[in-house]
Amino acid sequence: TLYVYGSDGRTATLVTSGEKLGQYVAADISAGQVELGDAVYERVKVRVPVSGAVAEKSPEKTPEKAPEKASDQTPDLAPSEELPMIEPVPLPEL
Repeated sequence: TLYVYGSDGRTATLVTSGEKLGQYVAADISAGQVELGDAVYERVKVRVPVSGAVAEKSPEKTPEKAPEKASDQTPDLAPSEELPMIEPVPLPEL
């Protein structure tokens, strides 16, 4: 899903059709109205760690070198919740 924001406060939602046109993708309007020059955004869903995840069993034999940083370990992840709509910010007059 793509989100469109017009300079006059209009919003719209687009659904990609799967067809690629070079570096662009084709999309169908699912709600709202779009005009030439509108800003189009894609929201990427961020996966968040699951709270209370069960830790993996430690191996019988201790590894020679344990990870030095906590960032070296990948946490268990769960699908994120839907993010709230972003309100458009008016552009300054030039």
